[in-house]
Amino acid sequence: MTDHDDARPPRPLITPPPGLVPDAAPTPRGPAVERAAGGPLIDLPPGLADSGTVRVPAVRRASVVAPPAGPAPAAPAAPATAPRFFPAVPGMLPVPPTPPTPPAPPALRPAPEGAASPEPTPEPDVAASPEPGALAIQLPDGRRLAVTGRMLLGRDPAELDGWRGAELVRLADPDRSVSKTHAAIEPDQGALLVHDLASTNGTERATPHGHVLPVAPGHPLRVEAGDALRLGSFVILLLEEL
Repeated sequence: MTDHDDARPPRPLITPPPGLVPDAAPTPRGPAVERAAGGPLIDLPPGLADSGTVRVPAVRRASVVAPPAGPAPAAPAAPATAPRFFPAVPGMLPVPPTPPTPPAPPALRPAPEGAASPEPTPEPDVAASPEPGALAIQLPDGRRLAVTGRMLLGRDPAELDGWRGAELVRLADPDRSVSKTHAAIEPDQGALLVHDLASTNGTERATPHGHVLPVAPGHPLRVEAGDALRLGSFVILLLEEL
């Protein structure tokens, strides 16, 4: 302050006449505030408007205690030998070993033009050539016939079903003891099989030792060199073909 300030006279206070300044209306205390808070209302000094503030009881906050620090986790032990990784090509699979390729057959050279082709070798006629150790039959009139295939024997033989293509051998029998188609014979590995064709007087095998064995129809009998065939009273000898 200066000396001039102290010399100024004090300013008089102006008091407004009654009725110019309205009295402040008191703020109504709503029941909603009391019901919501449930506590006592704050008493304000005279002349201040009540804002409806509710006194809230103080809440003691519990102090937060940090948990004790535990031991630090141990670091994982390093492996004794680190695995090795090799890069792989995506989509590649193991390929099995390729088997060895067999050698190609030699190429056939074409025959020169104008050269004659070789003639095919004719196959041997098996039916005409006698088998090794084939037998022959000797008739009473002295004829000797090699048995190279199937034969039908009789006084007047004729072809029968199942014996087509067999050789027909006519037997001269004045006594007529032989049937027209009496018997059939066929080679069988160095011997003969004899079939009786339901003849009238039958067929028999006579061995060199004097044994006589009848040949039943439908049951062929094996005969060998040295045996004799009896067709009725007609006798046929079996000989080895020379």
